[in-house]
Amino acid sequence: MDEELLRRFRDGDPTAATAVRNHLRAVAARVLAAPQWSFIPADQRQPLEQGAAAEAMIERQRDSVGMAAEAMAAASRAGLERLRRHEAVAEAEHPTTAALVAVGLETASAAQAAQLRPHLEGCTTCKRHVELVGAAARAAATASVAVNDTPAVAAAPPVTRKAPDTHGRPHKLLRDPNDPISQVIEQPAPRTGTRAGLVPIALILLAMAVFAYAKAQLSPEETRWAIAAMLPPELPPTGRAELYDGDAREALLHMRDGDCPRAAAMLRTVRGSAPDDPWLQWYEGLAYVCTRDGADAVPLLQELADGGFEPFGLDWWLGQALLLAGRHDEGLRHLDQLARTDHPRARQAEKLAAKVRKLL
Repeated sequence: MDEELLRRFRDGDPTAATAVRNHLRAVAARVLAAPQWSFIPADQRQPLEQGAAAEAMIERQRDSVGMAAEAMAAASRAGLERLRRHEAVAEAEHPTTAALVAVGLETASAAQAAQLRPHLEGCTTCKRHVELVGAAARAAATASVAVNDTPAVAAAPPVTRKAPDTHGRPHKLLRDPNDPISQVIEQPAPRTGTRAGLVPIALILLAMAVFAYAKAQLSPEETRWAIAAMLPPELPPTGRAELYDGDAREALLHMRDGDCPRAAAMLRTVRGSAPDDPWLQWYEGLAYVCTRDGADAVPLLQELADGGFEPFGLDWWLGQALLLAGRHDEGLRHLDQLARTDHPRARQAEKLAAKVRKLL
């Protein structure tokens, strides 16, 4: 869906209106197909998708990103409303569905987030619902369907990232005031300023609405975030964790559980006492890739590659780091090199390189 189509829609072109409706319904369908909403029967999702598309069309956001964002929010509200009814939540005792969705999608205003914070700190149900909204949106992004390829909408595949267990522990959004994700409660992070262990929701919106059309002229910052959203939402390998003890082992276990920012910070400290261990340097570099921080990841991984240290998957992770750092040609070269091998990642590298080239 491009801006010309939106202009025709606003001018009353019925053909354009149908195309826009199909596009927005496809966005809503990918959200509602996420595993988090699997309790909703498939035949009951269709009216929810149609309703979400209608809400987004009524809002008439000024651009395609805004329209996609509204469709995602409307679908998320529909899903959460069903969940709250399914769990017999007494809504009078909790924030509104719309307010929880705004926090989950990181679109809440600073004032709204501050108002909700006391309740979210004390209510395990609402904290869980906020996390579900964000997780469903991220799962929708893994469908990797171009937003203008709307005739067929596939269900989102399972998320490959292992979700950390939150039973009996504070919700991740509120666990650590220094965690960039938790700061959404006090001050929602802007699209270009968030560094989270999981791809921020704003990046997913950008990916849904932007990287389907290769000729769009994106700024370098938009390109960086669009590429970050394209990368697989997976955790780095941590198979050698059992060979370490103390803080090194703890850091790798944090990364295994999805807390990559904490793992990166701990590994940076641990490496200071073991500078000759290339594996710790490798894992620190992977932690930065996981947090979508190419600037810090590239020097670590490139130094290992230049020194002849070539762990399994070096091209895959270094290629991603270079793409995140804006060194697209070098990153694509590593992916192409991997694609020409019989490595298990070969096909995945080929597909990722094709997506990036389409964006660039």
